[in-house]
Amino acid sequence: MSTTVTTCTYNAGNAGSEKVTADLRSLIGLFIIVCLQEVADRARELAATGARVLQLDGKDRGHVAMLLQNSVQVLSWGYEQCTRRSFVGAWGAGPRVIAAKWILWALVDVGDGATLTAADTHMVPSVQRKATGPIARLGLRRRRALYRKHVAAIVSWAATVSGPIALHMDANATEDFPLLAPLLEAGFVCMTAPSHGDRAIDQVWVRDARPEEVRAL
Repeated sequence: MSTTVTTCTYNAGNAGSEKVTADLRSLIGLFIIVCLQEVADRARELAATGARVLQLDGKDRGHVAMLLQNSVQVLSWGYEQCTRRSFVGAWGAGPRVIAAKWILWALVDVGDGATLTAADTHMVPSVQRKATGPIARLGLRRRRALYRKHVAAIVSWAATVSGPIALHMDANATEDFPLLAPLLEAGFVCMTAPSHGDRAIDQVWVRDARPEEVRAL
């Protein structure tokens, strides 16, 4: 693909509305596609950007969404379910029941006759923590089993996609985490930079395109 495409990934988390709105307005001015996680309740902030919003609600799909500059031509888009709502217990970050996990994807025309499938997903947290005691070990096993299913679903979905893919995600794990290895085996290259202290858990995995530069803002 001869065209250079600039995209980013952003997790809104529990930040205040004004902060999220300001961040999103800034990011959509810098990147043609902004992939978002933890935005199920952020419809007002998304709309305030004036950008095109790709998001569906129901069945936990709204947790991931995309903003696109209005000049971007979207050829098709949709959601691919990876896991169902799953009980993981009280140990670790997040709720006892993890929301269903989805891939949000969009096939876009990036000019010069080239297309790109931008994709967005949010992985299970606390899969790299140390677990001591039976309750913690059980919680870790449940989370890792769910994480493994999610990665397998990503690989299966990617096998159905022709052309370049840029998969954006909050991986909740560093790129050397063994459960992410199937993405490498499927031809993906990880682009990441430290975003949580010295941890680089917000990532863009690229297939069939040349990664050029990555920054954490």
